[in-house]
Parts: sequence; structure tokens; C-alpha cells
Amino acid sequence: MAKATDDPTTATKFSISVNREKPATVEQLAAFEFEGVKRLAALPKDTRNKHTSDLVDEVHLAATVAIEIVAMDKAELVEKVRARLEKFGPALMKLASARESAGCLSSIIGSAEARLAVALAVVEGDDDPDGGEEEPVAA
Repeated sequence: MAKATDDPTTATKFSISVNREKPATVEQLAAFEFEGVKRLAALPKDTRNKHTSDLVDEVHLAATVAIEIVAMDKAELVEKVRARLEKFGPALMKLASARESAGCLSSIIGSAEARLAVALAVVEGDDDPDGGEEEPVAA
């Protein structure tokens, strides 16, 4: 069995340097991707689709349970936990795992969003005969 660190869907660590004086360039945004997303993208399409589907299923189930927990008042939740303690310990762990999976999905979607934004900027720049410079507006 693979260790969690070998699973591209669980890699959530990243690093980025921030320069608050200059906004990121299109090229820097294009290069910014989470390591887990890169590893997932390198897998065969069927494997990528299976991993992504598994993440979505886990998050969907956890979100359904989570909203019911959130809808309970404190007394009701404590009563349910007291009555079925053996079920709620593992449920907490499943919620934590699903939160991590939701983060992975967010990374995938965020990377796709950034890449699409860059591609759109490139294509729109190709259509602009002035090279992206706007004409001055008459006063």
C-alpha cells in the first residue's frame, strides 16, 4: 500500500515567494502550481479521473454529514455523540481527511483557473494589434 506522501492527491505543501512591491507576472502565475497537482497531472488520464472522482465522492459525503452536524445545536450534538461515541471518533477523522481532500480539489481547480487565465491573456494579447497598450482617452 502506498504511503500518503506517495499519493499525488494528498500533497498539499507548496512554497512561493512574495514580492509585495510588484504584482506577479503572467509567466509567474503560469509557473505557480501545487506539487500535488503536477504529480496528479502526470498520471494517465484514467488514473487522474479515478483519483479526482474519489476526492469528489469523499468531499460530497463529508459535506452532507457536516451540514447535519452544523445544523444541530450543542445539546443535540452532545447527546448524539454520547449515545454513539464509537461512531463519532472515526467520523471526526473522516471529516479531517475530507477537509484535506477538499483542499486538494481546491488546488486542482485553482491551478486550472490560473492556467486558463494565462492562456486567455496570451490569446487576447495575440488579437491586440497594439500589444496590449490602451489608447489614451480624450478628455
